[in-house]
Amino acid sequence: MVKKKSRSTKKAVRKASTKRVAPKRRAAPKKRVVKRKAAPKRKAPAKRKSSKRATTIRIAAPKVRTRLSPYSLAYSLGIIKALSVLAMSVLGKGQDLLSSMLFSYSTTVQGVIVGMIEAAIWGLVAGFALGWLYNKFN
Repeated sequence: MVKKKSRSTKKAVRKASTKRVAPKRRAAPKKRVVKRKAAPKRKAPAKRKSSKRATTIRIAAPKVRTRLSPYSLAYSLGIIKALSVLAMSVLGKGQDLLSSMLFSYSTTVQGVIVGMIEAAIWGLVAGFALGWLYNKFN
């Protein structure tokens, strides 16, 4: 008589037959370890006596020529001069100085406005001249 295989053994046989076995990997050859001799220890440099002179650090920076825009300098100086005339007129200080420097300045509202315009024109001229000269000689 032949014994029948039970269901559990059939499943185990199926599972065992479907398993894939990865091939064995060969171990990498061991690297040779070479022991090196330790470098001789250096003596620490003798400490110097602290000098009272400050040390300077030089930074190697490329030489760049800076340029000013004469127009932007002219506009900014013109605005600053006009606002300074307005501030001095409102505060009431330096009116004698303003009337001696600006030909059309007076203490009236119209005189202050005309003085601001004149100061702005002088600021424009001076700013443009300064910017042009700076770029010329730099």
